[in-house]
Amino acid sequence: MMRKVLSIVLSFALVLGSMGMAFGETTEGSAFADMPDNWSTAALNKAVENKLLSGYEEDGVKLIKADNPLTRAEMAAIVNRAFASVATADISKVSDVDATAWYAKDMAKAVKMGTFALDTKMRPGDKITRQEAFAVLARAFKLTSADSAHKALDKFSDKVDIANWALNDLDGLAAAGYVQGNDGKLNPKANITRAEFAVVMDNLVKQYIDTAGTVTEVVAAGNVMVRVPGVTLQNVTVKGDLIIADGVGEGDATLDNVVVEGRTLIRGGGENSIIIKGNSDLGRVIVSKVDGKVRILVEGNADVEIIYVDDGSDDVIVVGTIGTLEVAGDNVTVTALDATITNGIVSGDNSKIILSGKTTIKNETVTGDGSEIGKEEAGGGGLPSGGDGVPTPSIGIASVTVEGDPCVPVDNLYAIPADADKDNTAITVTITNTAAVNYTAELTIMNGESKVAYAKTTGIKKLHLELLNNEPVSFGTIGLMFDHVGTVDAASYYYDDTANKVEAGENPTQGFFEESIEAMFNRMGAGDTYTVIVKLTPAGGSPGELSFDVTRILSD
Repeated sequence: MMRKVLSIVLSFALVLGSMGMAFGETTEGSAFADMPDNWSTAALNKAVENKLLSGYEEDGVKLIKADNPLTRAEMAAIVNRAFASVATADISKVSDVDATAWYAKDMAKAVKMGTFALDTKMRPGDKITRQEAFAVLARAFKLTSADSAHKALDKFSDKVDIANWALNDLDGLAAAGYVQGNDGKLNPKANITRAEFAVVMDNLVKQYIDTAGTVTEVVAAGNVMVRVPGVTLQNVTVKGDLIIADGVGEGDATLDNVVVEGRTLIRGGGENSIIIKGNSDLGRVIVSKVDGKVRILVEGNADVEIIYVDDGSDDVIVVGTIGTLEVAGDNVTVTALDATITNGIVSGDNSKIILSGKTTIKNETVTGDGSEIGKEEAGGGGLPSGGDGVPTPSIGIASVTVEGDPCVPVDNLYAIPADADKDNTAITVTITNTAAVNYTAELTIMNGESKVAYAKTTGIKKLHLELLNNEPVSFGTIGLMFDHVGTVDAASYYYDDTANKVEAGENPTQGFFEESIEAMFNRMGAGDTYTVIVKLTPAGGSPGELSFDVTRILSD
């Protein structure tokens, strides 16, 4: 399909709201005594509603102070709030940011986000200039230009007034259609008011999604930002950019039959995936998570033209069918796991694409110094693949909960109430110490002497286990691992609703084991006791094993 990037005109000024002296969050819909009645009113109200702005309170009167110039600290705080950022950098050596100041944490967040550069002085109280504000937004929305001639700025008569450090950022915003200027000028050294910046943020993001669940309707036109984990966008067209913000953290987001006409920017998301499925159609996907692993899973008929990774701190895993995978950042490792890729490009220095599992790449291009595209090493980058020194995996029970309430074990027996089912019961485990490359996994569930579920999968890679490592995972997740990775043993069989066991053969339907585990526990009779055994064996090493019992309490 034809791609387009929604052009948003920011007119005469760069704008964003700021924090007040009291810096307490205002109540949505609160009245401000000095709220203007002009071009900025709607944007200011939206900024308050979306928790970007809080006002001043003086003598019991709430003030918005729309015409006040924005400070650097206020700018940092508001962009942090827009993206719901949480992670902080160490700024203890910054001499002009007192650790007790209201803005200390926000300055640390801004450095972590990459919107503010770390320096010995960060001038939090200084009024921010237009070029500084433009630069912050270009970095946050990943719009920095690589055009050394900065041609998009040629239409502005005061291009020569732009500082060298800001040229790439301003050029990127102008090239994307986000900057128009005023009377042919950008006025890069002028200050910005709270009202002006509120208008800019209203233009940049038309809809914030702040509640987990399924979303089936988005704004008619404009950029959409997801700020919380657990969101599924379903059957929607985003006529602009889609931003998976920092606030998604290590959580998940799902795009199901979603068309994005602009870019998809992934700043958040964890090892449990950003899932793109159904007939989703995405053009350029930019991965720019500042901390931790993120996995991009492309399923079914989903069409992703380009995945572009530009951040050196990313640890990215991509799974599925992708048009082009480009690693542009320096010191970046991207693992393509069971992926089908038309074009693999590494333009960043000291970066690499690791081909893991059944991954294939049709065309390879490497231009970065010290970079490479290659198969996963037999030893997994120096980690043992078998023999002496292979650590035994550690598998432990994390919790068994029903309706969020923990079940306390007695002699390794977890008692669940009569009304427990797959929707309200969660069984989670932890898997650690997975340093070998290849594993065999087995999961057995017994009802007395009767084996009601069994699965054995060989050829599981260390990478698959790292997706679970150190974090509690549900049995649904483990089941999904059996369904998607490794080679399923022909003797594996799965319990279902109509028979004691179902022969799986060599190629079970994906997702079937996960669903079968849920169905099995649903059918667990009152008074029944199931013994669950998870075994993980590294190649050349000793197995780690977890065994525990679950019983359903007899109803009154």
